[in-house]
Amino acid sequence: MTNGSEQIGRSERDIPKDWDGFWEFWKQVQNNLRAKQQKQDIYELGFPFSTGASDTYIFFEHILEAYDVQILDSEGKLLIDDQKVRQKIVQDLDWYAKFYQQGYVPPDALNWLNPDNNRSLLNRLVVMTPNNTLSIPCSVRQDPTQHLSS
Repeated sequence: MTNGSEQIGRSERDIPKDWDGFWEFWKQVQNNLRAKQQKQDIYELGFPFSTGASDTYIFFEHILEAYDVQILDSEGKLLIDDQKVRQKIVQDLDWYAKFYQQGYVPPDALNWLNPDNNRSLLNRLVVMTPNNTLSIPCSVRQDPTQHLSS
């Protein structure tokens, strides 16, 4: 968010450091971009939602970790039959799904494969996407014509 920060009236230091604040910040970015620039085709987040993308599973693991949901005990036994664990998983799924339901994720994210969230970011269809493999910065580094910050 360097050169593009003027477009949304925010700077990198405005991004909250806490989990929930961080994701809510991007909702405001989308709302601001749509209001100021009449860009209805831009989305806050490139969250993958398809079963065809391992990124969906990996990001959901991040969500479980962020909300301290332990699905395995210290001996590797699955805990999903425990009502408290099950309820936390449901809450996390609800948190995740709301971004899609509220229109902060592109509708086609239901069909994305692994490169599609990257492609959406590079094509400036989404403002931000999780990228645990760092494939986006690696691809941009190899292509000097790409600039993520503008």
